[in-house]
Amino acid sequence: MIVEHAFISTRDGAEVQASARDLLLTLGFSPTVTSAPPTPDCLDLSRGRRHARQAVYRLDRQPQRVRVEFDRGRVTIAASIEPHGRPHDLHRELLLLLATLIEQRVAGGTNLAELRTPWEDLHERIGRYNRKKRLPRDIIIAVLCLIIAAAVVAVALSAR
Repeated sequence: MIVEHAFISTRDGAEVQASARDLLLTLGFSPTVTSAPPTPDCLDLSRGRRHARQAVYRLDRQPQRVRVEFDRGRVTIAASIEPHGRPHDLHRELLLLLATLIEQRVAGGTNLAELRTPWEDLHERIGRYNRKKRLPRDIIIAVLCLIIAAAVVAVALSAR
């Protein structure tokens, strides 16, 4: 799933890149290692697992990537997430919020603490969704472990 967002900024490229980089690093992103050398007008960061399958029950750990490009005042943000299976509404909301937060930081120079609040609220909702999604699996595993333990105890008692 990909979201692309563009806006105009009166700030110069270095300020735009620094503001976006500070915000993204605060949100848990790290520089992406690519084969192409980085350019001064392009910022590429990622977070999450390498493959979506490694984060089946964790929407917030699925592979995410953000690219911020600056070209003569035009700032283009491309944010993507690689969901495992069908995309969820929370995926879309995460990408849209990310693009909005970057724009607010670059355009208005909003404080990082103020921008973290909606991000943390969304991650709280994602955490509740993750727990709800994992609960049936956890119950099945617990019941199977209890059955196996009961079978081992029954075999041990019958051997006496």
